[in-house]
Amino acid sequence: MRKVIHLIIKKGNLKNIDYTSNKKIDPLKSLIKVKGNFRNKVFTNIFFNQLIENYNYISTHYKSSETNVYNLSDGAYLNSTVAFKKYKKFNKLKKINKSFKIKTKDISIDNEKLAMELSNINALLFNDLFSAEIDTKYQFLLSLNNITNTILTIDSSNIYSIHRQHICFNYLNITLNFINYIIYSDFIFNYNIIYKIFSSQIKGILEEYKNSLTIK
Repeated sequence: MRKVIHLIIKKGNLKNIDYTSNKKIDPLKSLIKVKGNFRNKVFTNIFFNQLIENYNYISTHYKSSETNVYNLSDGAYLNSTVAFKKYKKFNKLKKINKSFKIKTKDISIDNEKLAMELSNINALLFNDLFSAEIDTKYQFLLSLNNITNTILTIDSSNIYSIHRQHICFNYLNITLNFINYIIYSDFIFNYNIIYKIFSSQIKGILEEYKNSLTIK
């Protein structure tokens, strides 16, 4: 019977893991080599490699060429980022404005659709899904699914709704992968607290986007 050998790094030592054909590959233990941020190659597992690919997709499609993103991690390289070791230099950088700014020069303003999207965002911000109390894993997963579907369901003819969908999708794509990781790992955590944090961050994104639409 053929065996596939995977290497994992634990406290500086290499450890062999054997997988026979009747066992599934563990995405948290099966390691692969990827380009490093400060070194030529580093190890990562299949799960985190998917997060890397998700980030690379987002930066390729949405990051402005005028924006510098600094990677301070001695881990994997991320596309379109600058490897940065000297933290003190950040004191000399200009304060970053966190607000979303929609470039309206490429599109004409449609006041009717803009007003409709603002109304949609207000309805989302007061949706009962954000105040749900979570006691079990089933409630947690169901609520995540409901809130994700609610946020991403839009009027595809409204350019402002499309922008909102793209912004929220980028956050959800990364965050839900991480949540999936901690749920199916050995971590013990309070589902209600995690859901409150998740909900708060989504509401923050919606608020920022709403504010960007009302900037004159």
